[in-house]
Amino acid sequence: MTRWAYTLAACLVVAGIVGTWLEQCNAPPAPLPDDADEATPDAGGAPALEGAQGAGPPVPAPVASSEAPSSVPEPRAETFVENELSRHFTRWTGTVRYGDGTPIRGPARLEVRRPGNRNHIVVSCSDDGRFDLRLPHARYTLILRKPEGKHTLLEDAEVDGETMERDLVLVGAYVRGTVTRDSTGALMTRPGTQGMWFARAGRDARRGRFIRFGKDGHYGIDGLRPGSYVVRGWPKAVVDTSGRLPTITVTETDTRVDLDITVLDE
Repeated sequence: MTRWAYTLAACLVVAGIVGTWLEQCNAPPAPLPDDADEATPDAGGAPALEGAQGAGPPVPAPVASSEAPSSVPEPRAETFVENELSRHFTRWTGTVRYGDGTPIRGPARLEVRRPGNRNHIVVSCSDDGRFDLRLPHARYTLILRKPEGKHTLLEDAEVDGETMERDLVLVGAYVRGTVTRDSTGALMTRPGTQGMWFARAGRDARRGRFIRFGKDGHYGIDGLRPGSYVVRGWPKAVVDTSGRLPTITVTETDTRVDLDITVLDE
C-alpha cells in the first residue's frame, strides 16, 4: 500500500512540473517599459532608423545617379591566335601557268615541303590553276602533281611577309598525245598499269620519268626540259605513228609538244 502511494505522489510531482513549464511557454511576451524607444513607422511604412538607440549608425538611402554607366569595351575582332598567324604565317596566292603564260587546266595539286624534310602538305588547285597557301615563314620546294605525272616548280622558294601574290611557271614543255591499240586502232580506254618512260637519250630508261596512260585514251606530261628524249613503253612496247621507237626533242622555246603513240599488243 505504501509503495503505490509513493508512486502516485511521484507522478503528481512530475505532472505539476510539466504543467508549469507549458504555462511559461504559452504566456504572452512581457510589455516593454514606458521609457524604452521603439521604432515607429514613417509615412512610407519603413521603420524610422534615425535616432534609434542601439540600432547602429543611420543607413543612408540610395541616391539615383544621373551619370550613365561606363561603357564596356567591345572585344577586338582579331584574336591573339589570328595575330600570331598573321605575324608568323604567309598567305601565298597565285596561278600555275605554262611557259607561254596560259593557266593549267584540269585537276592538279601542289605538294609543299621544306628542303631535306620528307613531311609535306598537299593543296588542291582550282580548275583555272589558282592556288591559296598559308605557310610559316621558311624556304620550300614546290611540286605540281597531275594525273599524268609530277613536275618540280621551285627548288627553293622563300616565304616571308603577311601576304604574297606570285604565279608559278612550268619550266619546260608539256608533251601530250593519244594512245591507240595496235590491233584495233581504237583509243586505249582501259590501260591498266600500262605507261611509258621519258628518258634523256643515252641514259637508262628508269632514270627518266614514268607516267601512266589516262582512261580517256590520252596522256600528258609536264616540265620536260630542253633536250632529246627516248620514249619506252611498259610493260608493253610503244611506237610512234611511223612505227618506230618514239623520240622527241624539246627546245628552249617549246611549251607544248604533240606525240601520238601506239601500244603493241604482242
